Amino acid sequence: CDLSTSIGDHTVVVTTGNGYGSTNTKIRRYSAVQVNTGTAITYADSAANGASFTINETGIYAMTALDLIASGALQFGISRNSSQLTTAVDSITAADRLAYTSINTGGNTAANVSVTRLLMAGYVIRVHAGTGNPDTARAWQSGFTICKVGL
Repeated sequence: CDLSTSIGDHTVVVTTGNGYGSTNTKIRRYSAVQVNTGTAITYADSAANGASFTINETGIYAMTALDLIASGALQFGISRNSSQLTTAVDSITAADRLAYTSINTGGNTAANVSVTRLLMAGYVIRVHAGTGNPDTARAWQSGFTICKVGL
């Protein structure tokens, strides 16, 4: 994501979905950090709270979440500053929902959702689940990328 020397390289890429937080039951967790560079984003993951990405520098950020199902349907999205961390993403306050998608095609299907937005320092970004369960056998194929692309 290093698009400009004036922006710098501020990127976090996580993969290998690892369930959800035990307290924040709709917040995705990840067990592999592929990239964590720069100072604009702080990544944290805990068994209770799930994964969070805190914005340290105001700017334009590009975000993409990817997940997949073995069967049935799955909903997920990207939330900003949500306090509804046990509520399905399609039911949280609309202003907190940055992006949302639903996979309803049956088994062995992947989907992604992407959004580019102005994010202010202090915002907390999360991959927020809806209904359904992701494919645990292919968890390594799930992930989230966030990078600063503009001032």
